[in-house]
Amino acid sequence: MDVVTTSLEALIQRITNPQNQKPDIAAIEAFCVMLTKETEGIQIGIKLLVTQIQSLNESEALQALSLLDTCMKRCGPLFHAEIGKFRFLNEMIKLVSPKYLGNRTTANVRQKVLQLLYAWITEYPRESKIKEAYEMLKKQGVIEEDAAFIMTNNEERQKSSKMKNNIFENEEMSRHLRRLLHSKDPSDLQTANRLIKFMVKEDEERLQLNSQRGMELESVQNNVMLLSEMLDSYNQNETSAEDLELMKELYQACERLKPILLRLASETQGNIEMLGICYI
Repeated sequence: MDVVTTSLEALIQRITNPQNQKPDIAAIEAFCVMLTKETEGIQIGIKLLVTQIQSLNESEALQALSLLDTCMKRCGPLFHAEIGKFRFLNEMIKLVSPKYLGNRTTANVRQKVLQLLYAWITEYPRESKIKEAYEMLKKQGVIEEDAAFIMTNNEERQKSSKMKNNIFENEEMSRHLRRLLHSKDPSDLQTANRLIKFMVKEDEERLQLNSQRGMELESVQNNVMLLSEMLDSYNQNETSAEDLELMKELYQACERLKPILLRLASETQGNIEMLGICYI
């Protein structure tokens, strides 16, 4: 497998990771740049997008559709022309048509697909097949009323526009990756590939650390809840020796976990992402 395909696969996996809590701006930027810079970038990228938008995981599919829309804004007429072909549009139609994948597609994914098609008719009028595909879905009864999508669509476009502006935030890694991807030196592309792999590995380690923290907090919470319940029901004359021993063990476990909880509190301070994970 060539370096471009490997890099794009790693990026799209990172961008559409179901555990993402916010858009991965650096990875989105790198994906868009590689599509427009590399000779086969658009063709490879579209194949990967098709796979992800048809994912059975709703989060993956929705993030892939958002990435697709960002690529439409960022990647220029050549990308528009490929998306505007029935070869690709049929893959989107499959997601909403009962004849194909429509019955397994979630309501959110279905709505997102129709919103994009509706918006693209106005935004990319040269791609006439998009309108043809949309009108065909209306004739088939898949789309009952345009107005049902207009308000939601406008809200989505505002969010997408904000995301587009955020892509150019001054993130050091994103800037460095962009420079490498725009370089004409072949060695820079290899460096970019290594950087992408590092970003993916870093993301995996972050998710693993968050998972470990979550388990530690769950252990603390379970011990505290059980000990509290036993203390509430404690009766000097009725509580058995076994229950007293269990209460003692729970108390000791809480004492052992106390330093871990203090460490997590220190690590979490000021970290909004971790505050959501560490709330108990």
